Amino acid sequence: MKLLEETLESTPIARPIPGDEQLQGLCLDRGYDYDEIRQLAVARRLQPHIRTRGQEIADKVRDPS
Repeated sequence: MKLLEETLESTPIARPIPGDEQLQGLCLDRGYDYDEIRQLAVARRLQPHIRTRGQEIADKVRDPS
């Protein structure tokens, strides 16, 4: 979690400040599937899109390509 926090703070390209009506997304893989990560994203006004641990495996079973 600490590395994600540092990464978000060190974003080299300025981005618009997310508003309440139009949140910016934060896409992460299943390694970040923790409530603390979701809370960190929401605190920074980001919409977390995190694959759950079982979702990635289920997707591969349906479409192995």
